[in-house]
Amino acid sequence: MRTRSLLVSDQGNNIHDDSRAADDAGCAVTVSSARERIYPGTRTFGFAGSDGTLPFVLRLHSILQPGDRVVDFGAGRGAAFNNATGVKRKLLDLRQAGVTVVGVDVSADVLDNPTLSEAVVIRPGEPLPFADASIDVVFAEWVCEHLEHPTAVLRDIRRVLKPGGWFAFKTPNRWHYSMLVARLVPDRHHEAVLRMAQPNRLAEDIFPKFYRMNSVGACRRVVTDAGMSIRFITTHEPSPAYLDFSTVAFLAGIGYQRIVDGLSLGFLRKNIIAFAQRTE
Repeated sequence: MRTRSLLVSDQGNNIHDDSRAADDAGCAVTVSSARERIYPGTRTFGFAGSDGTLPFVLRLHSILQPGDRVVDFGAGRGAAFNNATGVKRKLLDLRQAGVTVVGVDVSADVLDNPTLSEAVVIRPGEPLPFADASIDVVFAEWVCEHLEHPTAVLRDIRRVLKPGGWFAFKTPNRWHYSMLVARLVPDRHHEAVLRMAQPNRLAEDIFPKFYRMNSVGACRRVVTDAGMSIRFITTHEPSPAYLDFSTVAFLAGIGYQRIVDGLSLGFLRKNIIAFAQRTE
């Protein structure tokens, strides 16, 4: 296990309003212009009206109390924070809420995560390096899909949580079209497909996926088996930023979003957001 203590520092926030430049560029429909027309203010404020991050992180902030000890499980290098601007960037740095954030990951990249108070590198399958009932909140974004034995992992999370402590997570829904495509693509081609859909994603950030708790029903079952209680669970269809590689694909993603939201087809939305609690 490797650890490193990180100093808290103010993060600069540069918000660019390039809408005038975009208007001067002509009326050709590009992903950028389509996004601004469908989600006005995206360029100015740094997030879309149907942002995929804010529904989770705003709820996460609502359960934090000054002085809490928080674990970012699978914290990684902090890519979401590094790519964010404006208020979204501030919200992604939970230290702004007066809490201590300890990042845990199997990758040493966590040592470079700028949103952490402390960073810990663990071996795969190793228990969390915290005493029983010592943590107020554990959260995990885009981690549960990588767990080969999710019930065992969640039991260990429950162990370190204080009674009344929270486990919050966001994970993809296995019934969303993007997940269906991902499961059909052979593992050897995943890197190439992700490079097209997410050109800023590094190869070392790609990990095996098992999808053992990636439906609402599976989430409820695993959380319950781990000895915790679901207090809130929902699905959310964000703006299709992962389809930025093609204007046609992006507009098709917008059409899909409007259909599943308009018809309340929650089981087909992309993201699952859940908050569970240790009750005793």
